[in-house]
Amino acid sequence: MNSYFKLFTSSCLGALAAFGLMCIILLAWIGIQSMGGEDIEAQSILKLKINHPVPELSDNIGGSFFEPVNSSNIGLSRIKKLIKKAAKDPDIVGIELTGNNKPIGASTLLSIKTALDSFRLSGKFIYAYDDYFSQSAYVLASSADSIFMSPLGELDLNGLATSYLFFKDFLDRQGIKMDIFYAGNFKSATEPYRNTEMSEYNRIQTRAYLNDMFNVYQNQITQGRNIDREVLSSFMKQIENRTPEYCQELGLIDGIFYEDEYRDHLKAKLGIDHSESITYVTASKYSNSLDNDQKDRDDSKIAVVILEGEILQNDQKNGIISDQRYFKILEDIRFSDEISAVVLRVNSPGGDALASDKIWRQIELIKASGKKVIASFGDYAASGGYYIACGADSIVSMPNTLTGSIGVFSMLSNVESFLDNKIGIRADSVKTHPFALGITPFYSLNEEEKEKLQKDTDVIYERFLDHVAQGRNMTRDEVHEIAQGRVWSGMKAAEIGLVDVIGDVETAIQLAAESAQIEDYSIEVYPKISTDFWDQILKNVPLNASIELKPIEQNILNQYQKFNGILELKGPQMRLPFILESSN
Repeated sequence: MNSYFKLFTSSCLGALAAFGLMCIILLAWIGIQSMGGEDIEAQSILKLKINHPVPELSDNIGGSFFEPVNSSNIGLSRIKKLIKKAAKDPDIVGIELTGNNKPIGASTLLSIKTALDSFRLSGKFIYAYDDYFSQSAYVLASSADSIFMSPLGELDLNGLATSYLFFKDFLDRQGIKMDIFYAGNFKSATEPYRNTEMSEYNRIQTRAYLNDMFNVYQNQITQGRNIDREVLSSFMKQIENRTPEYCQELGLIDGIFYEDEYRDHLKAKLGIDHSESITYVTASKYSNSLDNDQKDRDDSKIAVVILEGEILQNDQKNGIISDQRYFKILEDIRFSDEISAVVLRVNSPGGDALASDKIWRQIELIKASGKKVIASFGDYAASGGYYIACGADSIVSMPNTLTGSIGVFSMLSNVESFLDNKIGIRADSVKTHPFALGITPFYSLNEEEKEKLQKDTDVIYERFLDHVAQGRNMTRDEVHEIAQGRVWSGMKAAEIGLVDVIGDVETAIQLAAESAQIEDYSIEVYPKISTDFWDQILKNVPLNASIELKPIEQNILNQYQKFNGILELKGPQMRLPFILESSN
């Protein structure tokens, strides 16, 4: 009997081992297939379909149950690189733009469009075809040689807007009080919790920024399509008579096709038979074919540090700027003999004040070591995002970057009345000293505590002003005049001295090389996003338990997450008053 059980047990273990080995072999094969180079067929069309969030750095994005990390979260730098390669690739004959209706950041959009405009100089074609063009999709499509739409298609050009939900009445009715302390008349992040509508200060700054950003969009469209600004403006002011035929009459599109007719038109352009198939290569597949053109060399290096996402304390997740994560990165750069200059690529709405100050300090130490530091701004470089970069030797911004918001706020929730009147719960305590309990949501703040919190907020604001004044070679009062929490476009920021140069990250890299007086250099990008073998395997296994939300459901979720995030804030904040969202 014992021998039977031994035999049975060993057989089971053997079967399990064999099954495990098969799984490993299968996963390894998937990983090898996904990581290996891709062969691109001749006369291929690169299909550019951006249907996922676009981080600065590929995969540098935090996922959640509702917003998963896509297996092809290709970053902005890689998208531009693959467009540049496609222009020289003899196997790529053109680019097709389709399905680009996911909202992406304003300067990210402009950077991709600039890359597409450069692609057209190669003599290869760009076609755009869709049933529906959102505003951002149409900005990209304006780079195309021709834009085609289906017979019942829609062109959604309506201008730009932003909206707020105000929670003050709701909170008052629930007996929840928000104690709010802020520095700066334009620091409006807390307005939904202290007002029932937008303040005039907030309306002024929001309208000015939206107008600046719209002018950038309008210039891109009118130049790309060679149409009059008044024609575009007139179209955007009306809601009726937006048929594809009318769009074609105005020169906004070039043709009206069903998809099969569009394919036939494309085949005729390619000179292939009606019965043949068009060879497409996706951006994800083409990205896998890119060679690492930054070889390790013995000459100087320029470190490009990607700082994107919220600024938080003690967090290691991708897509987050934390003091803990970046302390080691910046320290290694400071002590590296190979790195001659640093480019800070900032794309952040701000966040925790203490974490921002710690990162700012590390950047100051890099400057003190003799290395040149150039800042490059993406979609946002606001509040804490501007704080960490304000000491750079030079600042480069895109024209439609949302920047500034030099201000501070603190906000605490008080649920004493809610617990007592709505639920019947009361708190009581015993203390050895008046402030032994600390700040708690179960007790109302007394006047001394309120005075201290406002004073703490003002102290941090003054520190912010001093850092900007030092970095931008301005006086404290000059900074205060343009600060007070106000947001600016990159164009206006350049006019008032918060930015030096209008340009992209390539402009910043070139400026860093000139500042460090180096000609031959390679680029070293930080942080290093894991490309571990098993990470690659798991990423490419077709398992995805995430929920695909409709746009209205996603909007409700976003509003809830913002509301919940505000309630969970700890300590003074240097945070943007809003994240720009359009109907795109």
